[in-house]
Amino acid sequence: NFTCPGCVSEILTRMTDELAPAMKKFTPHDVVAQAQTLNCQGIAFCMNEPVVAYPTFQSLARMAHEQGLLIAFSTNGYLSADSLAGLLPYIDGVSVGIKGITDSAYRSCGVPSAAPVFRTIQTLVEHNIHVEVSLVHMRGNEEEVLTAAEKVALISPHIPVQIMRFIAFGTADLWQEPSIHESESLCETLRKKLPFVYLFNSPGSEYLDT
Repeated sequence: NFTCPGCVSEILTRMTDELAPAMKKFTPHDVVAQAQTLNCQGIAFCMNEPVVAYPTFQSLARMAHEQGLLIAFSTNGYLSADSLAGLLPYIDGVSVGIKGITDSAYRSCGVPSAAPVFRTIQTLVEHNIHVEVSLVHMRGNEEEVLTAAEKVALISPHIPVQIMRFIAFGTADLWQEPSIHESESLCETLRKKLPFVYLFNSPGSEYLDT
């Protein structure tokens, strides 16, 4: 439900014709049955935004919950209060991808405001659901990342924060891709404010764990 420039998730979820040969059709019942067969602890719904397939995901989450499986998903956090309320009884963990803290950062992704994302995080924390956030680090948006992380810390300082070193896909400008060293430096600054800060898209980095 976003159109962020240079986003691999958007490319993968919109290139359905090219990816179709590798896809398999699974009903929610099929997914839950396979998780049980493989002795999984739970199911994580990744890559595609859950609200794009909301009825399917809600059905999957409810079914998994009834079978004692954990359920988690990745999201950009841009859910209405009603949509989120319909999922709260069935979910255990959520990873929220934050694009920034300003409305202009979100307008670049085709939506008007950052407010719903932070409302989602606040609601999840209030319902004792495990929350992690990821913040995209593009060269030049360091202040945006730092300010967004500070807002997350005000909700809960114990939320793990993953810095996503931006890798340019599609039409994104290669200049926007920071070096591993630049992203590590940003992580070092953030670790002075938050205890659980990690770095992604940076092989060999010492910031892969705490």
